[in-house]
Amino acid sequence: MTDAINYHFKAKGAKVISSKPPFRSGNGTPTYASYAQHVAFQTSMAYVDHFKFLLPRYLQLGASSVNALFPQDNIHTNSIGADVATQALIRGALCGSGNPFAPFVKNTNVQPSECALFSP
Repeated sequence: MTDAINYHFKAKGAKVISSKPPFRSGNGTPTYASYAQHVAFQTSMAYVDHFKFLLPRYLQLGASSVNALFPQDNIHTNSIGADVATQALIRGALCGSGNPFAPFVKNTNVQPSECALFSP
């Protein structure tokens, strides 16, 4: 992964962002979270802790509404769930200092509406 980022994407001028996967494991914690953060650190790329921005939105929606976003499994959301997750990722990019994605965001009216993070 680090070779692909460093030698293929960044070498060609791409702005690469790493993010924690937003899907749920059986106990509610994101899987592969530390790997995404480690890759970001190793390659000096921007990192968005997606789950910390998504969790407040999930808490706001409530358990039954969140469960409905995952009709088949704990990984794949329906289209509404994809929109909820995307808005949280955008908020994370807007809140991260120096995130290369932020200047390209035109619609900043996303949920969560603040940069306050949830710390489990």
